[in-house]
Amino acid sequence: MSKIKSCLICSSKKNKHYADSGIHEYIQCTQCGLVYLKRMPSKEDIYKAYNGGFFKSFRRKITAPFRKLENLSGYEERVSDFKKRLNTLSLYSSEFYKLHLLDIGCNKCFLLEAAVKLGFGNVSGVELVPELTIQFQKKYPQYKKQIYHSDFSKLDKQIGDKAFDVITAFDLVEHLTTPDLDFKNIHSLLKENGVFLFQTPNTDSREAQELKERWGALKAYEHYNLFSEKNIIQFGIQAGFSKIDIIDNKLLNNGDMMVLMTK
Repeated sequence: MSKIKSCLICSSKKNKHYADSGIHEYIQCTQCGLVYLKRMPSKEDIYKAYNGGFFKSFRRKITAPFRKLENLSGYEERVSDFKKRLNTLSLYSSEFYKLHLLDIGCNKCFLLEAAVKLGFGNVSGVELVPELTIQFQKKYPQYKKQIYHSDFSKLDKQIGDKAFDVITAFDLVEHLTTPDLDFKNIHSLLKENGVFLFQTPNTDSREAQELKERWGALKAYEHYNLFSEKNIIQFGIQAGFSKIDIIDNKLLNNGDMMVLMTK
């Protein structure tokens, strides 16, 4: 495990105990309020948390080609939910469905499915676990080459800067090990006036305040940096975004916040 020496937002080394998560400790910057792990888990432990282990990965690879997207667990609920979240983009453009969208951490591609159903004509995704995207690529062969199985920070080398009108990331930001670099990469991938729409845990939320160490966002092997409404704005400005909006969305009842950043 490697020790985190200073806050990634304000570089302050002054912090206090926030909560324990198993053998790990979350600390909070006393200057800007960012909550982060005092020591990062090993790369091996992080990898295990994501791929589910050898047998789960093997089972997915074997069964994926024989399953349809519509038959995957949670399909109806998740696609419906993502449709509502994508409608938030109407704040940005009345014809948002004409925009080129990239979903980072697209997982089983339920958000991309929602985008297609809403009428988006050009969608792309990034997912590190290839077998998770098989059903979507099979259903929409026209987008097969637009699903990238690599770190999104390398996309600029594959397709160039300023490639997308919209980038989405739901339940991803808290998983980033280098969010300062990642937000700058996202900024570079957006066209001028493009937007970054994401959802992430909010340390200012009622759930975070009331549940304390029982708050579901405290997952040391998966969630490394937890933001508040105030410091996510500061963080976005530092990454180069010109406007940051915290969206008041009644869909969020789990201590998360939805953020729209404009390049």
